[in-house]
Amino acid sequence: MRPRVLLAHSLLWPNVARLSIAFRKAGFAVEAVAPTRHPIHKMHSPDCTFPYRPTAPRESLGQAIEASRPQLIVPCDDRVVAHLHELHKVSARIFDRADPFSIAALIETSLGSPTSYVLLRSRRLLGRLSGLPDVHIPQTDPIESLRQLRDWAGKRGLPAVLKLDGSWGGRDVILIREGAAIAPAFLKMRFHRSALRRLKGALFSGDIEPLFAHRRALEAGVIVQSFVAGRLANCAIACWRGEVLASIAVEVVRSQAAFGMATVVRPVEGQAMIAAAQSIARHLQLSGLCGFDFVLDNDKKQANLIEINPRPTQINHLSHGAGADLLSPLRCALSGQTIEAGIAAKPFDEIALFPQEWRRDQFSPFLSSGFHDVPYEEPELLKFYGYKSAAGIPISDGVLTSEYGMGTPSQKLVPLMNSNKLSASDEAAPLSCKAVQLRAGDRTAPLFLFPGVDSDPDELRNLAGSFRNGRAVFGLRMDCLAKDGASIATVAEMASQAVKTIRAIQPTGPYHLVGYSFGGLVAFAVAQLLYEGKNEVGLLALMGTPISQRYWPLPTLLRSIAKRTMRHLGIIARLPPETAMPLLVQRAARLALLFGERLVLNFLLKQRAPSSAVRRRHLSGRIAMELYRPGFYPGTLTFLKSGHDQEFFCDFSRLWRRHAAVLETYTFPTDHLGLVSDPNVLSLVAERLDGCLSASLPVEGGRSCESLHH
Repeated sequence: MRPRVLLAHSLLWPNVARLSIAFRKAGFAVEAVAPTRHPIHKMHSPDCTFPYRPTAPRESLGQAIEASRPQLIVPCDDRVVAHLHELHKVSARIFDRADPFSIAALIETSLGSPTSYVLLRSRRLLGRLSGLPDVHIPQTDPIESLRQLRDWAGKRGLPAVLKLDGSWGGRDVILIREGAAIAPAFLKMRFHRSALRRLKGALFSGDIEPLFAHRRALEAGVIVQSFVAGRLANCAIACWRGEVLASIAVEVVRSQAAFGMATVVRPVEGQAMIAAAQSIARHLQLSGLCGFDFVLDNDKKQANLIEINPRPTQINHLSHGAGADLLSPLRCALSGQTIEAGIAAKPFDEIALFPQEWRRDQFSPFLSSGFHDVPYEEPELLKFYGYKSAAGIPISDGVLTSEYGMGTPSQKLVPLMNSNKLSASDEAAPLSCKAVQLRAGDRTAPLFLFPGVDSDPDELRNLAGSFRNGRAVFGLRMDCLAKDGASIATVAEMASQAVKTIRAIQPTGPYHLVGYSFGGLVAFAVAQLLYEGKNEVGLLALMGTPISQRYWPLPTLLRSIAKRTMRHLGIIARLPPETAMPLLVQRAARLALLFGERLVLNFLLKQRAPSSAVRRRHLSGRIAMELYRPGFYPGTLTFLKSGHDQEFFCDFSRLWRRHAAVLETYTFPTDHLGLVSDPNVLSLVAERLDGCLSASLPVEGGRSCESLHH
């Protein structure tokens, strides 16, 4: 008889759906309780599903447990973990814990010893585990007041990281780099605990449960943790009564943001991480599925534990081959069977997690170069996240099974939002990238300039002539359209071609990159690729480079819209009525587009391609910019901005703070175009870049001077 597992989830995350597939393949009977909007209710893998009610969460969980009578409960988010702890407390008080059929006994079987519950639920208690063998934890302390935070910073030093209990996915994490940022960071964290923040979540993400958990939000503690430089990594385990049955370790290749969830991972041996996880599981007598977040310290060669997830993470469903997964040993332990080693397969170099990487960058090269972790056997799940067959064939017709225990595509899938006219083709047409020498000089470590959206290096020729160093200067001419004239080149594809062109001129680093406007996005992506290839980057400078408004923080977007609206209304009010009314309608329509998550992009994609090659290139560049969401660069980013821009009412340098370990900002008295065309400013810009070149320290691939990690 198959053991029954009940998966419990309160959000719309995909991990509960992925675990449902994995548990079924491991020999479990699967049931699930989740919000009614979650696609798991339409999937084939669970035998039965129950509704999760955010207005009565513990009651709906208790009813699902009573109806399911599982042998194992797996909470799939931190909120459900807290609810199960509360249910255990109530059940243990009313019923005999020795009764194997009581909810308290079932929760202990599923999660482990109840003495660990308080520690696992509170980040402020993480430091208590620092004395365990093989466990290394940065200094972590609770913070109650602004004065206490300042005293801590004076004693421990900066940078440091603020975190809020009860949060997940890197949402409530703030990096403090300098003393002047201490008070704003603390006040921002206070806002994260406020009723206004909970109302915002209900309105914009549909998560209404926090509105009914006022007391829990006020009791959420704030902790401060010493910053550690290194590479992000994760370890996931299956454990039973303190013994680790199976584990998987990965390094993070891409993430949604500096503090966001991983989107691309690379399997590694991870012996130091696994040893720490084993020590903690043994000490806390854990059971079930858990995850651990680490920073791999390059200098001390150790794994620093920064967070424990007392529930499955987004890699728990992965496997090393047939039977070599985390769930089969758990089934054997639950059934009292002997745990047999599975047949390990050669792991992929990179795994693009579904749907995280696709949502970060819909044309990411990792979706094709690595293993794209798409569950093709569950078409309803794919439809929920906007996938369809490029050939128009129903998704369910193309299902195969891979050695990783996940679906393998027999046909290329594309996002639903792509148009037939301007989309990435199934077989990407070749792109071209040409280097134009703008100034002669020393070619051993030249300077590479990336022009704006029209990809014309000549617009940077005056800047190249203003430098006083002896380096050769090259401008890169990038095609935003492939050679077939119809397929859009993404920023990632342009960067890949640019790296080949750059390395043909300069085989080894350090590399010096400067990008103007849209070209800054390509330069940023090139720097990431060079870093991942363990190449030195001496300088990465962006000049007025924007980030798509689709990825702006909501408060920043609302402030910008409000200021732009007032400016347009002031202009329209001075016009005659016959001119003002059509303009008002036009501006109102554009304003409405900004409030749609992807409407601006859809609008651009649906337009008929202009006949002019220049117009096609310009439009394609705008679409590429809209599609590109910058990742994280673990080095120093230099940002040169204009001081006279009033178009967006947004300081782009503030948007880039979260995308680099160190941000240096310089302001010049001109507008956006003047950065590369104003004769009075060009010499100042060139002088600043010359200074950065002479003072820059190379960033080696695999190392960083101050990389974000939490």
